Amino acid sequence: LIAASLIPSVTHAQGLRISTEIVDVSNGADGKPVTQVLSGSLTLCHNGRVYDYVTSVDELVIYDPIEKSFTLLRPSRKMAATVTFDEIIQHLQNRDAKTKQYLDELAATGLASSAKEAEMIRFQMHPRFTETYDPVEGKLVLSADSFTYRVDTRKWDDVEQVDRYLTYRDWMARLN
Repeated sequence: LIAASLIPSVTHAQGLRISTEIVDVSNGADGKPVTQVLSGSLTLCHNGRVYDYVTSVDELVIYDPIEKSFTLLRPSRKMAATVTFDEIIQHLQNRDAKTKQYLDELAATGLASSAKEAEMIRFQMHPRFTETYDPVEGKLVLSADSFTYRVDTRKWDDVEQVDRYLTYRDWMARLN
């Protein structure tokens, strides 16, 4: 079971700040849960842009809705790239047919491992979660067979900033 915890908080200089931690929660040899942190990220919203730093791969992704692009930086490898929204849309249009063909090929093998891989790809393309929300605690849980997201929420007064962040997340999903 993989769990992701998203913790929004206030940082006055940056605006909306989101800390994400991805952990593997498995049963140990004694049957008790064992938690291992796999990755984490820090997301800051500032002046219309979103900056997302993923520690495990030393990657900074800058979302710029005005320039309609992402800039990806890997400082430790001295690498940088810019990807426009138009490039993302074009790539997605081309990938749909290829992905369907690949899923058909996996199904044709008849192997259980291929069926499991196909199921995971379908989930990534069209994720479905069971949602529960506790308004008193501000806890949102999104559950699926392989993933559980636990989100600690709090009220945020700047609705426009939240809308901009959600638009960013939609574009980030397309980029990924």
